[in-house]
Amino acid sequence: MALKLNGSNQGFRWKLRRALSRVAPRWARSTTVNVGITGHRACLLTPAVIAALEPVLEDVFGSLREAALSVGPGRMFKRRVQLRLHSALASGADQIAAKSAHATGYRVHALLPFEADEYRNDFSGRELEDFEDALQAAHEVRAIPGERSDEIGAYVSVGKAVIDEADILIAVWDGGEGKGPGGTAHVVGLALESAMPVIHIAIDRDAECAFTGPGAALAAWVVRNAAAKIIGAEFESTWRPIPPLQFDISAGLTLTWAPSADDHGPVAYEVYESGQLRATVTDPRYVYSTGGTLPPRIYVFAVRAVDAAGNSSPSTFRTLGQIWRGDEVPDAPSDLRAEPAATGLLRVSWSAPVVPSPFVAPPIAGYAVFLDGAPAGQVGGTAIVIPAPPAGTHTLSVRTINAVDNLSSPAQLTLTAR
Repeated sequence: MALKLNGSNQGFRWKLRRALSRVAPRWARSTTVNVGITGHRACLLTPAVIAALEPVLEDVFGSLREAALSVGPGRMFKRRVQLRLHSALASGADQIAAKSAHATGYRVHALLPFEADEYRNDFSGRELEDFEDALQAAHEVRAIPGERSDEIGAYVSVGKAVIDEADILIAVWDGGEGKGPGGTAHVVGLALESAMPVIHIAIDRDAECAFTGPGAALAAWVVRNAAAKIIGAEFESTWRPIPPLQFDISAGLTLTWAPSADDHGPVAYEVYESGQLRATVTDPRYVYSTGGTLPPRIYVFAVRAVDAAGNSSPSTFRTLGQIWRGDEVPDAPSDLRAEPAATGLLRVSWSAPVVPSPFVAPPIAGYAVFLDGAPAGQVGGTAIVIPAPPAGTHTLSVRTINAVDNLSSPAQLTLTAR
């Protein structure tokens, strides 16, 4: 069994836009995180998969809860987090998820494709008993309802209802094409079409159930990342910069660096080579090559830290082969602007200068932000949220940092705080 976010990490932010627009602002005193579930029915799962799903789902729900409680400017605001699972309570993944959600403190909202009396006809024997238990335990029950004469339409409607209620979808799915509308594959497709983030618990329905793939550490980070995005990632991190990269060429090429950290907890690292993302790792080490001599060319490596909310640090660069003089000065950013983010917070954003080819000039590593000449933060992207200044006239400035640690001239903005 493998756990992953459906799609690439590079497309992560795009997939979470809808979730961000649906959830209460990060600075609200109460935030509700709504989780949907879709997955295969019990008749399609082996006993080994069924036995292993409950603790896996409890781990996912627990990670989402932990992330929801820890993401955001907790020093300034106390957050009450409400967590809800929306489930059709079908046999198999739906009911297992409901049981796991109860165990981890979620409220369970049942969305039924038919009125309860009609829906009972979908079950028999032990499955009917399990459905009655799940229905009784649900905090809320709502029927769509559908008509048995249009059974497929009813299942499609309840899948859409789960998506409409949820901010993130968990899919217990073998990755197959499915048997048509209303099934797991169809619901996952509808979620992705609406740009909803999907946590995919990948299963082999014919095999023993075990984690495979990228490893538990990265899987847990992906879950935390998803939760952090839902809560809101506008509040930027305070970074401890990544120290210089080290090369080990005793057997191929291995990059290492000292661990980084931010004020929101653990981080992952994005490793780039010549501007292309090569990997996302949780350990401060990346094996680029295990072979012999590397092909003779210039190699430009960069590493940046990314926290659970998706904020990125400035990048640290190192090259194999000398291509920069070291005195190059980057262009300044442009279109500097500032706007209130919430009470006591100010969002500062800007447009990046033209990014040169790394073989022509040192690339952009990040940006340094100053308020009235004093450092206010460094960031890898083109926006940051900082404490709002006191009443009066102030000067904001942002400088580009390049790969050889030179700063551009400042882009400046005068603002009046009241």
